[in-house]
Amino acid sequence: MEKSRRFEYTFITLIYSEDFIDDFIHKMKFSKGFNVQWIIFDKSGQKNTNIFKKLKRYNIIYRSACLTWSDAKCYNLAMGLAEGKYICFTNQYISYDKNTLKSVSFATSKYPDQFLICISYKFEEEKKKRIHMSLDLQNIHGSNNIHTFLHSFFIKNSFARNIKFTDVCEEETGTMYILSAYEKTDTLVYIKNIYCGYPEKLRRKSNMYYGSNNKDFYIESLKYNYLPLMMKYDNSDTGIPRWLQYAVYYQVYFKFYSNMNVRDKALLNQKEREEFFSITKRILNYIDDEIIMSNMIKQQFSPPFSIRNLFAHLKYDGDMIKLNPFFTIENNKLYFYQLGCKYDLSKHQDLKVMAVNIKNGRLIMDMRFFTSMINSDISKPIYAEVNGVRYDCKERGEYSFDKVFGVSIKKSYVFQLKVNLEDFALDNIEIKFFMELGGKRIAIPLNFFRAPSKLNGKCKHSYWRFKSDSIMYYSNNSIYISRISLKELEKREKLYRKECIKWVRETTKDRKKRIKYVKEIENLRNAYFQEVGKKRRIWIYFDKLFKGGDNGEYQFRHDFAINDGVERYYIINEDSNDAKRLKEQFGDHILFFGTMKCKLYGLLAENIVATHPDIIEFVGFDKKETFIFKDLFNPNLICIAHGVTIQKNAEYQNRIFDNTMFYTTSSKYEVKHILHPIYGYDKEDVALTGMARFDGLKNNDKKQILITPTWRRNIVGKAQRNSTRQKSHSFRDTNYFKIYNRLINDKRLINAAKREGYRLIFLIHPSMSAQIDDYDKNEYVELIAASGDMNYEKILTESSLMVTDYSGIHYDFGYMRKPVIYYQPKEIPMRFEEGGMKFDSMGFGPVCIEYEQAVKLICEYIYKGCKMPDVYKKRADDFFAYNDHNNCDRIYEAIAEWTNKKRLKS
Repeated sequence: MEKSRRFEYTFITLIYSEDFIDDFIHKMKFSKGFNVQWIIFDKSGQKNTNIFKKLKRYNIIYRSACLTWSDAKCYNLAMGLAEGKYICFTNQYISYDKNTLKSVSFATSKYPDQFLICISYKFEEEKKKRIHMSLDLQNIHGSNNIHTFLHSFFIKNSFARNIKFTDVCEEETGTMYILSAYEKTDTLVYIKNIYCGYPEKLRRKSNMYYGSNNKDFYIESLKYNYLPLMMKYDNSDTGIPRWLQYAVYYQVYFKFYSNMNVRDKALLNQKEREEFFSITKRILNYIDDEIIMSNMIKQQFSPPFSIRNLFAHLKYDGDMIKLNPFFTIENNKLYFYQLGCKYDLSKHQDLKVMAVNIKNGRLIMDMRFFTSMINSDISKPIYAEVNGVRYDCKERGEYSFDKVFGVSIKKSYVFQLKVNLEDFALDNIEIKFFMELGGKRIAIPLNFFRAPSKLNGKCKHSYWRFKSDSIMYYSNNSIYISRISLKELEKREKLYRKECIKWVRETTKDRKKRIKYVKEIENLRNAYFQEVGKKRRIWIYFDKLFKGGDNGEYQFRHDFAINDGVERYYIINEDSNDAKRLKEQFGDHILFFGTMKCKLYGLLAENIVATHPDIIEFVGFDKKETFIFKDLFNPNLICIAHGVTIQKNAEYQNRIFDNTMFYTTSSKYEVKHILHPIYGYDKEDVALTGMARFDGLKNNDKKQILITPTWRRNIVGKAQRNSTRQKSHSFRDTNYFKIYNRLINDKRLINAAKREGYRLIFLIHPSMSAQIDDYDKNEYVELIAASGDMNYEKILTESSLMVTDYSGIHYDFGYMRKPVIYYQPKEIPMRFEEGGMKFDSMGFGPVCIEYEQAVKLICEYIYKGCKMPDVYKKRADDFFAYNDHNNCDRIYEAIAEWTNKKRLKS
């Protein structure tokens, strides 16, 4: 029988920073009124006596841990001090509902013999519905939905002490402890609708999950945590229990999910990646095929088809005889069979319409099906019928991959349908898509999810008017093209607005947004129809909305001075540092992002001259507005690019992502790169003109060293289209921070700059500007956030040497024939795959991957007066098509010529 204890509950809490103490004390208030013992282990390394005094007032046991101590060691030591009947292991980031202990007390009184009490958990920003608490006694060993979030558990003291935390991979400490607990008991009490909250950095689904930046989270964790666990059971008489297979399967999946597509942390080199995949294969050999493949099993985080398919291929070394994959149609639904398991693909059964255009009298539809596995050279299972006549679709090469750890695991089937409208009467065209497999065929529904798809799939009366008397619409799995009278058009427009308003009211919880959308549906569409007949020629330009001074502003300034009958406008945030300057110079030709005027002019525009993808969002439309207004959004989309397009970035810069129609470049190598099929452009779509901002690059050396690495999408916070990214609280855990923080504080570098009279500037990429306060500051290095009140032209022309990894502004330096050093740390590979720019053979300076080598090179360049060696000058001469300041002239002429040709053909 368990001895009587002084306390009902013990909270064992880890503190990582003294800055969180006051916040932690505030969080403690939920325990008021209960007999609670608090044990704090301070891992901040500060050993601050003020913290001890502050906590002592609350009768808290305080221990100062060594910086080298793991979470596991702290928790194990703290258990020896725990006097509560139930222990909760937590840390400074976790918060609890005010009714937590009341609910746990109720659960323990109803189920006094249960060792594990588990409450729900949620990401702190998720809204919680007000639902009454309920209890559920769950059979762990009969479940496929395993709770492993340590901080949501209240564990009976006598039970908890018999389990030890393991030191292998700190991020897995809690998970392994809970799995060990599950081995010793087969039930838990689950409390629904009482929550512990956790921040973004602890959210495994988040790009900012701190654990995914740790190499140990991958190889070490699989090798020394999960693989031995599976092997232990495999040697037992009972075999590996299914609950454990589910639990381990999802822990493995999360590691892949954390590095899928843009979430790739680029932590593992090729050798490490191969080892990680090899260990994954060994673990998968202990997991049943049904668990790997079948989506009929309900799971909280169900892996996507592409990862399940990868796991199946890993397990069986891609042996197609054993895998036996095939697609089939059953009861008008699409299924995939593999390893004898049935996978329901009906939710993927639709065709995604990427872009719809009328070009030279032809309807051109760019489409995508979720996997190219359905397609083969022998049979084309997806085809169209136009008025009952079969039309085969042409497969295209535009980017359509899913990747994990930079390795392609799935390719979508991208294809194009072309229909010569002159072959039909415009009031009598029906287009339908079919899939045919094994002698069975089904009509395939269409999904109009991208802005260039023109139609709103949420409303049945959606339409796209492409001529004054012709429309396209969608009904019963068919696209129809027909003529329409003005009276019929007005009637359809009224019905469409009515449906949009109903949809907005049903799907928009925020009252202010709901009212705004409803007003826009009437006012903005009315304004458009009043103006569109006037046939104004409007061209719109933009850069990053929170900052001007890039290619968009340069080209806008140049073109604004031309008297050719075109109205020109530039979009920027009203509260940006550059807005006032631009407004004073250009008056009403500056559009403030998000305003009704900005959106209206975006709809009326003949050309939008863009530097970034997701163009309709830059014009001011959010996702819901895009659905409502994309039928009116018909400009020519022209990319003059934010930087030289030569690294592999086809995911966002391919033709059909935005329906980009014309592309300007600055190098023969860039032209060659952008004409690769994965981008989807034809020769006539690409012009060699130079880059607009190069016109301002005139050397004005002020003896300063510019250190400016590019950003990494996988380690930064979230962002809205019109703002800089939020701060990531796990940024200091990354190799990126550690390496560059060391570099800007390296005394050898500082001393060399002092001796030769140079200033040092660390220019932080706009997407990482929120992290500026993370860096350690010194008196000699100036930290500048590129999103702030700084001028790129000034800082580039005044700098003597650039140190970067892959930042696109190294081309600006090369254009001025100024020296560049490429420090490309092996610990933090580039965001994009190397494309047309081979840094070793084409770069404008030496390449180094080791820290010591980089510091030595920078110092050498400083001592030699920051001169560009002749070998790199020759490379720059070969790379750039032009070496003048007439780039904006050429860009304008190319766009004007292309636009005039298009107008004549339409």
